Amino acid sequence: MSTYDEQPALRQSDAKLLLDCPARFKQNRKETRTFSFGTAFHDAVLFQQYNIKLAPAERKKLDVMMPIAAAYFEKLKTSADEQMEEIIVEEPIFFTYDGVECKAKPDYLIKRRCGIIDVYDLKSTKSCHPSSFKRSTVSYGYDFQAAWYLEAIKAKYPDANEIRFQFLA
Repeated sequence: MSTYDEQPALRQSDAKLLLDCPARFKQNRKETRTFSFGTAFHDAVLFQQYNIKLAPAERKKLDVMMPIAAAYFEKLKTSADEQMEEIIVEEPIFFTYDGVECKAKPDYLIKRRCGIIDVYDLKSTKSCHPSSFKRSTVSYGYDFQAAWYLEAIKAKYPDANEIRFQFLA
């Protein structure tokens, strides 16, 4: 278990569950195949590591997606080079919101010298077509997650001139 997971602060997925059904919040949650694939996808794209054993079909899917995702992240780095101060990958942020200890772990941040912070959240999805992804955003509460991450980043970087958030589907 990582230091992030050991901290008792509230994470956005817990907050969504608590708002939806406090009784379910107290239960131990089971890891689903979808969650496992998403975790493997994050590890592979962000850290170039394959830490989770996947079924052959899911592994094949990941192998197809990896070069596309890697090329996109390389393009992000290249386009940010001139103005980039630093790239931050999955760094935990601990903050207090309205008296509640909270935590967040955004996937990918690019801090720019001009005070702009670009935040990218990686999503594995059935379809990245705008209408389909919009339905996923509503179904899975991605809007809530985006707002949570923005609050975390504002707390950590109060002097930022602008914070821009984007999903990478």
